[in-house]
Amino acid sequence: MNSVANIRAITKRELGGYFSSPVAYVFIVIFLLLTGFFTFTVGRFFESGQANLDSFFTWHPWLYLFLVPCVGMRLWAEERRVGTIELLLTKPVTIWQAILGKFLASWIFLGLALALTFPVIITVNYLGSPDNGVIIAAYVGSFLMAGTYLAISCMTSAMTRNQVVSFIVSVVICLFLVLCGFPPVTNLLTRMDKPWLVDLVSSLSVMTHFQPFTTGMLDSRNVIFFLLIIGFALFTNGVIIRSHRAVSMDKIRKQKGFEAALYSTAGVAAMFVVMVAAYIITSAVKVRVDVTADKAHTLSSGTKNIIGKLNSHVTLRFYCTQADNAMPPALRTYARHIEDLLGEYKQQAKDKLVIQKFDPKPDSDAEDSARLNGVEGRATGPFGSAKIYLGMVASMFDEKFALPWLPPERERLLEYDISRAIGRVANRKRPVIGIMTGLPVYGEQPSMLMHPGEARAEEWAFVTELKKDFTIKDVPLTASNIDDDINVLLVAHPVDISDTAQYAIDQFVLRGGKLLAFLDPHAYFDQKHDRNQNFTMAGDNAAQSSLDKLLKAWGLEMDVNRVAADTSFASRNLQSGDTMPTLLLVTRSGINENDVATSQIDNLVLPFAGAFMGKPAEGLKETVLVKCSPNSELVDSMISTAASEQILRNFKPSNVQYPLAIQLTGKFKTAFPDGKPKSNDEKEKSPNVSQLKESKGRGDVILVADTDMLNDKVCVRVQNAMGHRTVQSMNGNLNFIQSLVEQFAGDDDLISSRSRASMSRPFTRVKDMQAKAGKQWEEKVQILETKQRETEQRIKDLRNHKEGSQDQSIILSPAQEQELEKYQQSLVEVSKDLKLVRKKLSKDTEALEFWTKVMNIGTMPIVVAISGLGLALIKPKRRGVK
Repeated sequence: MNSVANIRAITKRELGGYFSSPVAYVFIVIFLLLTGFFTFTVGRFFESGQANLDSFFTWHPWLYLFLVPCVGMRLWAEERRVGTIELLLTKPVTIWQAILGKFLASWIFLGLALALTFPVIITVNYLGSPDNGVIIAAYVGSFLMAGTYLAISCMTSAMTRNQVVSFIVSVVICLFLVLCGFPPVTNLLTRMDKPWLVDLVSSLSVMTHFQPFTTGMLDSRNVIFFLLIIGFALFTNGVIIRSHRAVSMDKIRKQKGFEAALYSTAGVAAMFVVMVAAYIITSAVKVRVDVTADKAHTLSSGTKNIIGKLNSHVTLRFYCTQADNAMPPALRTYARHIEDLLGEYKQQAKDKLVIQKFDPKPDSDAEDSARLNGVEGRATGPFGSAKIYLGMVASMFDEKFALPWLPPERERLLEYDISRAIGRVANRKRPVIGIMTGLPVYGEQPSMLMHPGEARAEEWAFVTELKKDFTIKDVPLTASNIDDDINVLLVAHPVDISDTAQYAIDQFVLRGGKLLAFLDPHAYFDQKHDRNQNFTMAGDNAAQSSLDKLLKAWGLEMDVNRVAADTSFASRNLQSGDTMPTLLLVTRSGINENDVATSQIDNLVLPFAGAFMGKPAEGLKETVLVKCSPNSELVDSMISTAASEQILRNFKPSNVQYPLAIQLTGKFKTAFPDGKPKSNDEKEKSPNVSQLKESKGRGDVILVADTDMLNDKVCVRVQNAMGHRTVQSMNGNLNFIQSLVEQFAGDDDLISSRSRASMSRPFTRVKDMQAKAGKQWEEKVQILETKQRETEQRIKDLRNHKEGSQDQSIILSPAQEQELEKYQQSLVEVSKDLKLVRKKLSKDTEALEFWTKVMNIGTMPIVVAISGLGLALIKPKRRGVK
């Protein structure tokens, strides 16, 4: 109890010492100003448009690098400089009690400074709906990281009487802990041909251990890492203080052998070894707590169902380069994450899943096994002389499914990839997906006619992804029959489709086939199917596609001359920088979160999409999967790619949420009651006795009013890494397509097992304000623009009256001159009013952004400064009264 009381007394004394001088208040003010400035200006908080604090926590390792040593540099250096260290240590307290008391006081002080950033939490919750579990976890990680920096500063403070020297040394050590995981440092160590040293140094990076906290994962290994660093630094602090005390009291000779060895340089080295050993041992027993709202780091129910259905053992062979120096540290960290996830699979599956780990060293049996199983090595090192492996193979009996390379870019889809591999070998028969399209989705084959250096078109990403799970069969647009082995038919941009092909689709649906159709009133990426040979606008001659006969039979229609414009879902054109209401970025509010296929989709990009109208025919039920906001209208497709100003000129929100993607279920009836239509090759229409008039069971059809969303330029980002093409999703489009196909292919569990990406959490309040402002001022803008055009035309007519006259000596009458001057003055006033109204359109959002920055950057620093000044004025008065 005396020890606790002594530590508490020292902590209270040190903490009171901070606030008895202006130093504490100055530090807190600087800390709050810097965090606010970096978050809202350099971090581009508002520009991100997402309700999270990534821009806040990103800067903490760097801010602490300079601010925390300012707190810790005086702890022991000042005691040594003024000579009070002897007085402190001669009191009935031990060295360790003094060290812990001082450290805890400073750590509490840093925690208080961190807690005073709470306005940023209020702000992000006011603007949107953030994942507060992630925010809390990040605060915990930030507090532990601050304690680590502080312990190092305490250690360096004990080394010298000079606070500046202590500050510089602690900054250097902390900087090393930040940079030791970065490639320049690890690449330098790699040349020493000591893989264990590279692993050791890279594992000491605070960035590596802080990052999981910012994703909402509380991992015992990361917590233990920070605590071990703190413990080691404080132990070294004690050794230094004890040595100074022993020298000053001439007691070195009186120390016992073990005690003298422990509190020496050798003891510090031994403690470092113990710390590393403790970290390695505790890493084997990990405890992870997922505090995210979506449980993004926990196995999904779909994965658990897939594992639960296993009737035989499935073997997962994980090939990962371990000892090769060429393995980048970032990939080593990612490989550890893969091993953690495999551990969760093993824990869930128990004896149904066998996990084997291999290290494919050069010319080893493990490398031969990797190659035979389809796992690819990636060339690295000088001239590609070395290869690294990071792949996996799932097998059951003679069935195998390989994941040749597990790129970190697909970390969000890692669970999905592994579950897909398990499901694929467990279910031997691959569903057949037919693709009927007027788009070059299969890419181009190499041709002798291609010019040197000319790149051939690659296969579209959605086809590549579907091939991993399904057997793909091409179905021509002229098909008169859909093969019986096709489970799902994907129709993409059926431009100029014949009635015969529509009849084939009709019969396919009636016999129980699943149809997924992407139609488009304005297929921007198809400029070769000219809808009007005499019409070209700015090079845009986009084609149209529809299934008119089928839509009519189902009670629906899609106007091929109109596209959806939506001011709430308007997206920015990256080429012009203009915000286009026809370039839709549909967020969660426009996506059906109750449907299994779309529940994990957080955003979709649909350029120049159409909309479905009408009421489903009797016996059919409509489920809207994607829809516009009420601030939308259907505009002429001819102006869909025009500037935003031109589109909005006559824009009037319809207050209708137009369906962009729908699902029809129920009893379908044929769209061809008179039988199969006559094709061009048939002279006479022959009766088809086997024609189906209506579906026997439940039919399923999904219709999407856009095909441009399938294009790689819209949905993915393609990178060439180590000579290999890597595809990374830019939005939810690819996920959306896969989910729809998987749902129709009958695997709802695989949809659920798709690794949860960080769900888009936009600033909903800003969106609402923009939509409200647009609705409030748009009518006035249109009136002023109309008045401006009329005035300009009137001035032009008056001038043309004079210039068009053959007698150039004719001058305008005084009344006409006065009228012209009046119109010119009116034009100036209208232009001013128009600029003012347009400015008011963004006035509220700009004001919100400005005051948010002011409140977060300036409010708390001002409050702290006033508090410090108030206490400074009150204390002398109290002393005078006493």
